[in-house]
Amino acid sequence: MASFPVKLLLVINRLFPKGQTHPLDLERKNKGSYATWEYDLAKRTIEYFPTSLSIKKLIKGKDILDDCCGAGGKAVYLRDLGAKSVTGVDIGPEFIAMANDFAAARGATNCNFVPGDAMSLPFPDKSFDLVFAFDAFEHVKDPALMLKEARRVLRPGGKAIMSFTTWGRPGGHHLTDAIRFPFAHLFFSEKTLLGAYRTLVDDERYVFRAGSLDSKKIEYVNHMSFKKGKRIVYDSGFKVLLYKGVPYPGIFRFLAKMGLGEYFYRVVTTILEEPDGQEKQRNP
Repeated sequence: MASFPVKLLLVINRLFPKGQTHPLDLERKNKGSYATWEYDLAKRTIEYFPTSLSIKKLIKGKDILDDCCGAGGKAVYLRDLGAKSVTGVDIGPEFIAMANDFAAARGATNCNFVPGDAMSLPFPDKSFDLVFAFDAFEHVKDPALMLKEARRVLRPGGKAIMSFTTWGRPGGHHLTDAIRFPFAHLFFSEKTLLGAYRTLVDDERYVFRAGSLDSKKIEYVNHMSFKKGKRIVYDSGFKVLLYKGVPYPGIFRFLAKMGLGEYFYRVVTTILEEPDGQEKQRNP
C-alpha cells in the first residue's frame, strides 16, 4: 500500500496538466522519434552558447566525440554542421542500436557508434579534436572522471563543449515523463518520488530511471548543481573558456540574477580547452 507522502504527491501531481509526450514514449510509438527529438535539441542547445564563440565554426572539419550520445540525434546534427567524423559512445546498447539506425536513415556514413562508458572511454589518447557532451554531466556517477577521460582523448588544443541541467531546476529529478509537479523533488524525498513514479510507469521505464525495481534512489541523476559543477570543471585541469548558466526567460531571469540560478537556470553551458601540459586552473 502506498504511503501517505506518495498518495499526497500523486494528488498534487494531478493538479498539473500533462504536457507534451515524453520523447521516450514517442519512440515507442514511432521508431526514430527519440533521435529526431535529440537532433532538434542539439540545435537549440548550441544556440544557448554565446555567438562570439562560434561553436558551429569550431565543428567544421573536426573529428568529434559525442560523449553519452543517446540515440544518435546529436551526433548526426554535428555531422550536418560539417564535422569530418563523429563517433558516438553510450553505455546503453539499446541506444547504440537506435543511433546506428538513425544515422543509416539519414545517410550519415561518417557517424560511428560504439558501446562504452564516459568514465572509461574505449579510445586511444589524443583521438579527437572536440568532445561534445550535451545532457550528460548530470547523469554520470563520477563527473570528474568523465572530464579526465575527455582530456585524455582530446588532441592538444582540443575542446570539450558541454551543457547540463541542475538538480534544483523545476524538473531536475528527470521524472517529468510522469511527475509534472514542478520542484517536486524539493518537497518530497527521492523514496517518495520513486514510490509515486512506480505507480505511474511500467517496469521498464522505472528500471531505466531507478536502476532496479528495488531502488529507493534515482540512479539516473547525480544531483549536479551549478556550484558543484563549477568546482569540478575548474579542478579538471582544463582551461575554462566558458562556464555560464542560461536562465529561463521573463521573471525567472531576474530571479536567477538574484542568486537563485540553481533553481532557475534552464541549462548550464561550458567550454573547456585541453591546455597541453599547463598547470590546472583553480576555481576563482
